[in-house]
Amino acid sequence: MIRVIQTLLLLACTISVFSQSTEITPWASSQEPAQQKRRVIVPNIYRTVKLDESDLRSFLANVPQEFSGTAQSEWPVLGLPKPDGSIGRFRVCESPIMQPGLAQRFPEIKTYLGKGIDDPTAYIRFDLTPKGFHAMVLTTEGSWFIDPYYFEHSDYYISYFTRDFTGNDEGFTCEFKPESTDFSGETTAFSPLTGETLRIYRLAQAATGEYTNFQGGTVNQALAAITTTINRVNTVYEREFSVRMMLIDNTTQVIFTNGSSDPYTGGSANKMNQNQGACDNNVGSANYDIGHVFDVSDGGIASLGSVCDNTRKARGYTGTSNPVGDPFDIDYVAHEMGHQFGGNHTFNSNMGSCEGNRNSGTAFEPGSGSTIMAYAGICGSDNVQLQSNDYFHGGSLSEMTSYIIAPAGASCATTSVTDNTAPVAEAGPSGMVIPIQTPFELTGSATDAEDTGLSYGWEEYDTGASTELGQPTGNAPQFRSYPLANVPVRVFPRLSNLLANTGNIAEIMPYYNRTLRFRLSVRDNHAGAGGVDWDNMQLTVSNAAGPFRVLSGNTPETWTAGSFQFVQWDPANTAASPVNAANVDIYLVNTDDFYNPILLVGGTPNDGYEMITVPEGISGNNYRIKVKGAGNVFFDLNNANITINDQGAPGVAVTATTPAMVVCGGENAVYDLNIAPLQGYQNTLSIEGDNLPSGLNFSTDPADFMLPAFPTLTLTGTENLPTGDYTLNFNITAAGFGQPFSVDLRVFDSTPENIQVQSPADNANGVPVDIAFAWDANTNATLYDIDIATDPDFTQIVASATDLTDPFFEPESNLADSTRYYWRVRGSNPYCGAGSYTPTNTFFTEIVRCDRFFATDTPKAFNAAPFIFSRVTIPDDLLIRDMNIVEIKGQGNPLGNLSFRLTGPDGANYNLVGAATCNGSSFDFNIDNEALPGPLPCPYNIGGTYRPLDSFAGYYGGSAKGEWRLFVFDQGAPGQLASWAIEVCYPKAPDGVREEIAANGGTFAVFPNPSTGEATFTADLPAGADLRLRITDLAGREVYGFNPGKLSSGEHRFQVSLANLPQGMYLYRWLDEQGGLWGSGKVVKQ
Repeated sequence: MIRVIQTLLLLACTISVFSQSTEITPWASSQEPAQQKRRVIVPNIYRTVKLDESDLRSFLANVPQEFSGTAQSEWPVLGLPKPDGSIGRFRVCESPIMQPGLAQRFPEIKTYLGKGIDDPTAYIRFDLTPKGFHAMVLTTEGSWFIDPYYFEHSDYYISYFTRDFTGNDEGFTCEFKPESTDFSGETTAFSPLTGETLRIYRLAQAATGEYTNFQGGTVNQALAAITTTINRVNTVYEREFSVRMMLIDNTTQVIFTNGSSDPYTGGSANKMNQNQGACDNNVGSANYDIGHVFDVSDGGIASLGSVCDNTRKARGYTGTSNPVGDPFDIDYVAHEMGHQFGGNHTFNSNMGSCEGNRNSGTAFEPGSGSTIMAYAGICGSDNVQLQSNDYFHGGSLSEMTSYIIAPAGASCATTSVTDNTAPVAEAGPSGMVIPIQTPFELTGSATDAEDTGLSYGWEEYDTGASTELGQPTGNAPQFRSYPLANVPVRVFPRLSNLLANTGNIAEIMPYYNRTLRFRLSVRDNHAGAGGVDWDNMQLTVSNAAGPFRVLSGNTPETWTAGSFQFVQWDPANTAASPVNAANVDIYLVNTDDFYNPILLVGGTPNDGYEMITVPEGISGNNYRIKVKGAGNVFFDLNNANITINDQGAPGVAVTATTPAMVVCGGENAVYDLNIAPLQGYQNTLSIEGDNLPSGLNFSTDPADFMLPAFPTLTLTGTENLPTGDYTLNFNITAAGFGQPFSVDLRVFDSTPENIQVQSPADNANGVPVDIAFAWDANTNATLYDIDIATDPDFTQIVASATDLTDPFFEPESNLADSTRYYWRVRGSNPYCGAGSYTPTNTFFTEIVRCDRFFATDTPKAFNAAPFIFSRVTIPDDLLIRDMNIVEIKGQGNPLGNLSFRLTGPDGANYNLVGAATCNGSSFDFNIDNEALPGPLPCPYNIGGTYRPLDSFAGYYGGSAKGEWRLFVFDQGAPGQLASWAIEVCYPKAPDGVREEIAANGGTFAVFPNPSTGEATFTADLPAGADLRLRITDLAGREVYGFNPGKLSSGEHRFQVSLANLPQGMYLYRWLDEQGGLWGSGKVVKQ
C-alpha cells in the first residue's frame, strides 16, 4: 500500500529556533596549499577557498528542519564561494536523507538543501560529514560544486563549474541491455503532475569491500561518501521528479569492509544480481524500496523499472576506479538508478560503448547524447561531449514519470503533499513549414503559481535510424540537448555557433523533407520537491524553399544612429507554398541581449529588399540584423557585427541604395541617395563634387532639397575614364555646413580585346595530351570563353567552356595524341559584352607510342612459400601516359587460391586480382585501369581485360623507369606463372625535339614525387652546359626559377622547396641559354 504522510503531520516535526536575520559566509579566498596530499578531484579550472568550519557548524546547528513549518523566506542565508570569484547566497534548511535511526547513530553526518536568492533558478544540496563539506548547485548559469581540496579532510576546498571537470572514465560501460529488460516503459505526450507530491523511497545502498577500502576502510567513512553521492543524486531527482531516496536505518548492514568476504564476485552483472540477495538477507525485503551497490570496478548495470518489485528492486550496480565527484555521482549513479526508475538510454549512436546498448524507442539524442540517460564521452567518434549534463532529457522525464506514478513504481513510495504546484508549459503552435538549411528559433512560455524561478529546456523529440553523428537520415534526431536556460527560447543551431558562423556536428540543419518534433520542458526548481511540466510541438521542413539568407552586412559595417540603411535577403522561395511566409519582420539585435531585439520593420513583403531607419539613442559594436518569417520561426542573421555610432552633432547621414555601380564606358551611373537628419537638423541642402576625375560630370534631382531627402545622383562622361575602380567624393552642403560622402564606381572602357595566349604556343609540336590552356588576364574581362577543335573553322569542337573566371582551362579528358588542334579564346564582361576571339592558334599533340616489357625470369613455379614474384625492369625514363599489365598467363589449381599484386619502383602496392571462389586451373588475362567495371569471371583464362582492385593510375605522368614486380599469392596451390608484361604508352617526341634531346643525352628526374615539401631535382649531363630550371603550373605561370649556371658533365642535384605551393601538378623544364629544351617532366605537390 502507499504510505501517505499529510502535511499536518510534517508540520509536527521539531522546530529549530534561529534568528531570522541570520546570514553567514564562512569562506575566504586562498592560495593553493603548499602541502602535497592525495587529491581525487582535480578540475581543469577551479577556485581555491578556505572554510572556517567552526563558524559553519555553529550556523548550521540553528537552521530549521525542512518540514518544520518555517517559511522558506525565513530560512537563514548561507553564502557560498562561486567558481567565478563571487558569492552565491542561499536560504537553507536541514534536509535529512537518513532514516531517523541511522541519523541518530551518525549525528556527525548532516545534509541540507537551499534555494538561490540572487539566482532564483539555483537549487542546492550540501552535506557536512567527517569527510568535509560538499555542495552541488543546479542553475541555468552553469552547475557548480564545492569539494574538499584533498581526499582527506582539511580546511581547503575547491569551487568549480561542472564543465571544467572532465573526469570521464572511457573504461566505464553501462551494461544495461534494452532488449533484455523486464519492464516496458511508456512515454507520454502529456505531463503527469510532479512537484505537488514528494515521493520518498527507502534506499538500501550497499558497498563492496573494495569501495569501502577506497573511501578509507571503515563503515563510517564509506557511509559519509555514500551520503554525499546520494545527496547529490537526490538534488537531481528532487528537481526532475519530486523523488527523494532515504538511506535506511540498516544501511551499515550492507556496507562491507572486506572484498574477500563480501557477497560480491565476478563482473558487474553478477554483482548486480548478488546485490538482491545481499540486501534481502541483511536488511530484509520489507525494509527497503530500492537497492543499489557501489564498487570500484568500471561498469554499471541495472534492472529496468525494478523499484518496488520485490524480486528485482536491488538489482542496481555502479562501479568506477574513482568513485567520487560529479562523474561518479551523476554520469554513473544517477544513470543506473534512472534505469531502476524506468528510464531507457536516449543516445542514437552505435559507436564505441554505444554499440549494442541503443534503445530505438527512446534514442532522442544524436551521437552519444549528453543527458543523464545518454552515454556522453564513451561513444568514440560519436561523442557529443565528454561528460553528462545534470538533467534528464524530456523523453526521459515522461518515460520515468510514467513509471513513478504508475502502480509499479508508486506502490512502495511514501508520499507527502508539498506546498508547491507544477508549472504549466506552452510550446506554441505546431504545423509551421520552414525552409531547408535555415536557422530557426522556438519560443514557448510557462506560468507558475509560486514563481520560484523557472528553467526551460527545448529538445528534439524524434527517433529514427541510428546514424553516425552529423549524418542524420529520415526522422533521426539532428539536434543535441543543451543545458537548461532561464528563457523559454532556443535558437537552432546554438546561438554561439550562429554568431561565430561555425558549424556544429551535433546540430545539423535539415537539408531534406522531414518533420521535426520538439519538447519544451519547464522546471520550477522548487526546493525539496521540484515541479515539472512539458509540451510538444512539430515543424515540417520543405526542400521547396531555402536556404533563407541575409545578404547585407556580411562584412563589418559602421552605421550612424538615425541613418537610413538597406537590408537585402534571399527569400529562397519562402513566400510561396508550402512555407507561405508572405511577409518578414526585420529586427536589430544586440548580440549581448539577443532575446530582446528591436523591431525595425514589421510585416514587410518578403521580397528581399527593405530600407530601415537605424534607431536613435543607441551605440555599440555588436549589433546584427535579423530577418524573420512573419508568423513563422525561421530567420537569418547577417554574418558580421555592425558598429553603430551615436548621432553626434546635428547633421545628416547619407546612404546609397546601391553604393557601388559598374558601367561600360559611355553609360550613366545612377545612385539613389537616402539622406536622414541627425539631431533634428534641417536646412536647404545641395550636393557638390570633390575633386572628381577629369571628364566626369554629375547632376542631382532635385538640385536642392529639405530633409529627409531621397535625391538621385547621376554620373555622366564615364567614356572619359579608363578601365578601373574609383571612389568618388561629394559633399552635402548648406550655408555654414558640409557633410562628405562617397560612392564607388567601376568602369569598363570597352569590350575585352587583344588577349595574349600563353600555352600552348602557336604551332607548338609535341604538346602533352593533358595540356592546360592559359592566356594573359585582360583588365576589361571578367569572364572568358574557349573553344578547342580539330578544324580551323571550329565546326568540330572537342572541348569548350564559357564564363570561366580565371585565364586558364584544363579539359575534362586528355586530348588525342598525334593530332593537330586549333584553339581560340575571348573575354567578356556583363556591362560591355564579349570581345573578339583571338586569332586561331594551332598545335600538334605528342606522338604516343606503346611498348611491352616482358618478364625475363618466367616461368616461375609456385612452391611452399606463400607467394612468388617476378620482375620487369624498364631501363628508360619513359613518361607514362597509360599503363597496362598484360599477358598474365599460367596455371594454378584452384584459381580461387590465387591473388595478384603489382609493386612499383617506389614500393607502392596495388592489388590486381583477389582470391575468389573459382575452381579453374589456368589463367590468361590482362589488367587495364580503364576496363569496364564488374566482377572477375571464373575462370579468367580467355585473355580478357579487367579492371584492377586498386587503380595504379597514380603513376600516369610519372616515369616508368625502374623495377616492377608482380606478386602471386598462391596459398599452397600448385602451378606456375608462365609470363607477364607491362605495357607502357609514352610520348614520342617530334623529330626536331627528339634529335635535340638525343644530342644532349641528358637524364633528368625529381624525387620524391609526389612531394609534400622538399624535392630533389637531378640533372645527369654527358657534357657541360649552361642550364636553368623552370617550374610552372598547368596554366603556364612560372612558380619557381633557378639558374645554377655552367654545369659540368655528370650528375647534379638541387634541392627545391615546394612547401609554399598549393597542392596539384606542376611542369618542370631544363632549358639552355637559347631556350632549347634539354629535359622536362611533372612533379606533384601533395
